[in-house]
Amino acid sequence: FLLLNKLLPSSISVSSTSISSIGEISILALFPDAAALDLVINNLTENSTNGGKIKKVSIDSISRSKDGAYRVSMKIDPA
Repeated sequence: FLLLNKLLPSSISVSSTSISSIGEISILALFPDAAALDLVINNLTENSTNGGKIKKVSIDSISRSKDGAYRVSMKIDPA
């Protein structure tokens, strides 16, 4: 959670977070715009920012509201 806290900017609103028995992290979050979503995906997938602690990031669902915000459900597999 400390790594995620570091990689997620304050503009992101996390609705829920859970960890499976195998360590997979599920997050449901609201991103204010596409730039914020792009920044987070890059932070999570780049070894230089995630310290080699994340193996894979997958987006389960994504939707965009009329105001341009994105609601994203994603899974993060630890390395």
